[in-house]
Amino acid sequence: MGELVGGDGDESAPLEGRRPLRTAGTAWRVATARYRDQAARCRARGLLQLLWGARLAFRIRTERPKPHLHAQFVDAASTVAWVAARLAGATFSVTNHTAYNPYVLEPKLAEAARFFSISEFDRDLTLAMAGRREARNLRVVYQGIDLGRFAFRPEREPGDPARVLAVAALREKKGHHILIRAAARLRDRQIEAKLTIVGEGPERERLERLVSEHDLADRVDLVGAEPPERVRERLGAADVFVLACTTAENGDLDGIPISLMEAMAVGVPVVSTRVSGIPELIEDGEEGLLAEPDDADGIAERVARLVADKDLAERVRRGARRKVERRHDLEASVDALARELREVIA
Repeated sequence: MGELVGGDGDESAPLEGRRPLRTAGTAWRVATARYRDQAARCRARGLLQLLWGARLAFRIRTERPKPHLHAQFVDAASTVAWVAARLAGATFSVTNHTAYNPYVLEPKLAEAARFFSISEFDRDLTLAMAGRREARNLRVVYQGIDLGRFAFRPEREPGDPARVLAVAALREKKGHHILIRAAARLRDRQIEAKLTIVGEGPERERLERLVSEHDLADRVDLVGAEPPERVRERLGAADVFVLACTTAENGDLDGIPISLMEAMAVGVPVVSTRVSGIPELIEDGEEGLLAEPDDADGIAERVARLVADKDLAERVRRGARRKVERRHDLEASVDALARELREVIA
């Protein structure tokens, strides 16, 4: 974030003394905010974010015109932006990414000039968590990818064994544990497939145990994190891309995974689950195949269908590219966000 100091007067003063009632009210909201998970830790961090926001307010309080503050995610950054905007008399906006444990959600939603959601699911979840039925400042702006970096590949026959790829952090919500079980189901059905999982994270030991327990060392590779260039190479060689997303035990869940968009843009047939905003990206049978969350048999069956049915694979991969071009082009997404922010600033 950088060093947020500057201006005239006592630069060591952490709080905006000219608005004592608003400062006290803001501090109270941070201290009494509701959380779904790790409440004590979140409140302690919230007090630090309160100080950062106050210092930012001190820095921008004399600027004319006041800057507009925009933050990604309804957690630390947006708390700093919200505090600074309240204390300095500025405007702010937030982009939510399907937060399962948002920080100080209700006042942010109430006071933001714009509150952006990345999907209709995210919009509905935000309103439900805030205990509201509607919010006039709430907009859905889908995320996008740079399509120029993901050329649509030509049609081709699947490899032998079929190359199945997953790219995502090794976290419970990504469902890699379900995907490894699906790999075992494919073996049991005598379907030759090699699964490669690209990513790193806290679930590695659990996933390694699953690979060993299911005797899949020759069928599953956990290759760790890789640079974007190598990921694009793997997309170019994959026969099926799978994310078996689920809801984690603590309630954490995905928004709309960017890696799914990238696979769809390249033309890899995709399999995923009916979780969060994913059905807004993938209509089952049109842009890919969807299983129910936590259904290893369903994941395996859909992978097998795409490997065996060339016409189905070709139809969904072309439909997927069209969907990403129409709704998830980065330039269009940025333009949509910029239009909203220009309206606020004007």
